[in-house]
Amino acid sequence: MLKNNAVTMVMSLGMLCVMLVGGIDISIMSTLALTGMSIGMLLKYEHISSTFLAFVIALAIGIACGFLVGLVISRADVPPIIATMGFMYIYRAMGYLVSHNGEWASAAALGEFKNFATTKFLGMNLVIWVIILCYVFLLRI
Repeated sequence: MLKNNAVTMVMSLGMLCVMLVGGIDISIMSTLALTGMSIGMLLKYEHISSTFLAFVIALAIGIACGFLVGLVISRADVPPIIATMGFMYIYRAMGYLVSHNGEWASAAALGEFKNFATTKFLGMNLVIWVIILCYVFLLRI
């Protein structure tokens, strides 16, 4: 069950940080959709093959999306609910465009990336280790 909810658990850390400072972000799932679709298409069409590179690119896309929303909220003085609602639709549309109008990458097309979740290290799946590392990193901040 823990590995099935890994994405939600990691993304909830970002939401925790936003909510601790009194904000709200409803664009987070659209950011996930854009990031996931971008990585899926890159892997499907073999533009990348490294799992590590896929993680780095996914982090970069997520950080860029969050930075852009934060910039609009802080510099343009737009209320967080309005800014994130707007970007929710923008990121969802961008995910659709990246997918070539609804095409999707099946697990068979993801190569070694799909094996990451089933690989074990010290008796636990690597996905669980990612969750642990994210939580430890947040505690250190």
